[in-house]
Amino acid sequence: MINIIDIVVGVLIIFYLAKNFGGIWKTAKSFLIVICALIFFGIITSFIVEWPILGEGRRYLKESFIVNLSYNIIKVIYPAIETSAPKVDSYIKDKIITGPTPTITIPKIPAIEKIMPKVSIPHLPELQTPARKK
Repeated sequence: MINIIDIVVGVLIIFYLAKNFGGIWKTAKSFLIVICALIFFGIITSFIVEWPILGEGRRYLKESFIVNLSYNIIKVIYPAIETSAPKVDSYIKDKIITGPTPTITIPKIPAIEKIMPKVSIPHLPELQTPARKK
């Protein structure tokens, strides 16, 4: 079922492709940008669908052709990215965590009494106040 989301996003895609129609490289670049935009759109809509405040809009998003197309593109591209991505987790475990641990030597700090000079306040004589008259 086509709804307003499909019409708006479809028209935007058609206008973008028509505006950037040209040589083979420009057209290929435009198609790649549209695919990236659909992936981004799919990620955003997957977050929006999970919001509890969304009522009837959730059904429109789930039934939308463009949203389903975005989800399918993500499902196709994600395994390809996952297999070709570097294994950061294994690198961290092998090279960083199990690697040689540096030894840290903390310099001994002399006692504060040895560093600070002894300072005393000179004793002032008590001031004598004159006796009050009654």
